[in-house]
Amino acid sequence: MHERPARLLRGLAILAFAALAFAAVTLRLILGTGIPLQLPPLPVYIFATWACWPLNLAACELLPRRPAIRPPTLAATPHIRNMGRTS
Repeated sequence: MHERPARLLRGLAILAFAALAFAAVTLRLILGTGIPLQLPPLPVYIFATWACWPLNLAACELLPRRPAIRPPTLAATPHIRNMGRTS
């Protein structure tokens, strides 16, 4: 296998594993929103168990495609640039 496709597949596999690992958190978030909304527990549980992993996989599919957000430069943050100086 060539180097580039192997790296791409490895990166996609890491994203997929992260999405599935975070599905437990998403499951609890979905279940937790059903309580204050006073929804019946069984339908919320059924929806949550099926929705928790596709939502994370969709997020992992879309996140790498968005443009990168660059951190602000020191010129844009004068309060940080002048920290520690006494004038």
